[in-house]
Amino acid sequence: MKRSESNRSKRAVVKNGKLSISEYEVIRTTNKHSLVLINLVTGRNHQVRVQMEYLKTPVVNDTLYGAKPNKLITSAEICLHSHILNFNLFDEEFTFESSPPDFFNKVLEV
Repeated sequence: MKRSESNRSKRAVVKNGKLSISEYEVIRTTNKHSLVLINLVTGRNHQVRVQMEYLKTPVVNDTLYGAKPNKLITSAEICLHSHILNFNLFDEEFTFESSPPDFFNKVLEV
């Protein structure tokens, strides 16, 4: 990945960019969307958004990265959420968890 040459606000998948690795698992699928758990192996700027656009499955409502606007949520909301964050710092492990925002349920038709 590297900064997009056509839109400086974006990143893009390119041959001469930095390596970016994600692991993913589809948790649930509706007739229009899927809830996906993504584990970031690397941590590049906009990594999930770039990779999902590249796979032609953009993040819901992420119009910068190819999604169509979703009428169920505001234009300021995209369906991307960091559920668990963990890291080591000074030989101590930190873990933080957060529930997804309520608007996820609107989109997933739950």
